[in-house]
Amino acid sequence: MEKSPPNSTETEIEEIRRIIRSRESTYGRVKVTTALAKWTGDWRLVLARYDVLPSDDLREYAKSFDYNEFRLRENTVTIAQFFSLLEGIERDGILQIPSSEGISVNGRIQKWPNLNNHQPSREFAFNLDWPADSYAFMATGGYQAQAPNGPFAVINQPLFDTGQAAMNFFFEMQTGYFSYPGGALIFLPNYTARIREIRLGPSSLVLRIEIGKGVLATDLLAKIYLESETRIAQIEASFTGNETQVQVENQPNLYLVYLFSKKTDEVLDYRRFGVGWSGSSQDVLVESSPENIEQLIRSGENKQVEFKLVVPKNWSEFAETAVSMSNGNGGTILLGVDDNGQVVGVQDPRVSDSIHDALRNLCEPAIEPKIEMQSLREKTIGMIQIAEGKAKPYILKDKGVYVRFGATDRLASREEIINLVGQKSRL
Repeated sequence: MEKSPPNSTETEIEEIRRIIRSRESTYGRVKVTTALAKWTGDWRLVLARYDVLPSDDLREYAKSFDYNEFRLRENTVTIAQFFSLLEGIERDGILQIPSSEGISVNGRIQKWPNLNNHQPSREFAFNLDWPADSYAFMATGGYQAQAPNGPFAVINQPLFDTGQAAMNFFFEMQTGYFSYPGGALIFLPNYTARIREIRLGPSSLVLRIEIGKGVLATDLLAKIYLESETRIAQIEASFTGNETQVQVENQPNLYLVYLFSKKTDEVLDYRRFGVGWSGSSQDVLVESSPENIEQLIRSGENKQVEFKLVVPKNWSEFAETAVSMSNGNGGTILLGVDDNGQVVGVQDPRVSDSIHDALRNLCEPAIEPKIEMQSLREKTIGMIQIAEGKAKPYILKDKGVYVRFGATDRLASREEIINLVGQKSRL
């Protein structure tokens, strides 16, 4: 992306045009995905999404689902046609949806979700493979439209229980994260480079990236922020290939890893995570070393870390914590550690099987943890990692939906349950 002039007064639409032109050599067509529904007798736009594809993406995008008064469509347009769409919004404040239904929506384009509109690669809610600048067309004038309730049963179409489920599947994203009737999302990917994997060892961080066509590794720079209880460290790392390694001290609680272009000064990709945030980033791999476990214990119980002293006779309390973590960002349960961080150890050699059975039988949907038995302070403890759930809300059978509140678990409120339903992953 070209550097913007200081105090630039360009509009969002002008900014979109500039970004597209600056990435012209890597861009091809624009993929358009729409959901249309009958609303009080008229066809309305429920949601649209525009993704600029790479120039070498030659796949055909022409599928559609038709359920009488609810239609899902996917196609492509040229960059020139997309610019024409932007011109209509700029000139008339109207988004035109090319279709036989003749839909138009009044509104405006803005950065989304806020002024910091840069989305990282592998972003969970919107299923972005590459980092992208994101914008949204927001309908004005009290525009009303929503997906029908369903179920949708047509002999020659896929079967869905709700309109939300059909949209999640078709758009390949969690549409509940953008619930603005008549709205449209615009993603402008940056195909320069992206983070592929971060590996954390006891005293090192290895950053592996993927570099786009025609890009030199020497034109990239990583900046890393490490925050522990006693200090903050700043590290810069250059690349000669697709991997770089830095030394890490004091086992930080918080990591910020940013990938920059030296040529344009722009942020290309980033990750924000902590060692105890299991499941919060699928490409952050943490070695389950004694040093890392000691760091979790020193940090104490929190939203992502729970200590369990002994194998419980009643597994309901254990499952309650697993459900709470699945409904949040995931977490780690240390079995054989008391509330004060004292390592007591686990004696039962069959504890792993018991945990798997409990979380399958007591949780709905079933939770599949990653379990490792580790030797620490001459005792054996269990490290149970719970990933962020992809089918929220998770329920403790016969008790309800639980969420994490600080270092405790509690029943979710009605508003929290509604929010969890909105976060439900694509099918």
